[in-house]
Amino acid sequence: MGDYPFAYLRGWCPCAGCQGHGGDKRYVHSANTDLEKITVVGNYALQMQWGDGHETGIYTYVYVRALCPCADCG
Repeated sequence: MGDYPFAYLRGWCPCAGCQGHGGDKRYVHSANTDLEKITVVGNYALQMQWGDGHETGIYTYVYVRALCPCADCG
């Protein structure tokens, strides 16, 4: 299991507003990365509400695992 800083997760938000509709993933800086709320989406993902009010990203478990910044996964 990885250790994910809130700013890291917020920066890699998978929503179309943050990532656009292209193929390349990009990091989006946010001033307030406090994690306000987590909601389970079905059996496959998490939806996170951030301190900046953003909450449209659906983080699938597969996506979160792929983001893992630890030395073993990186």
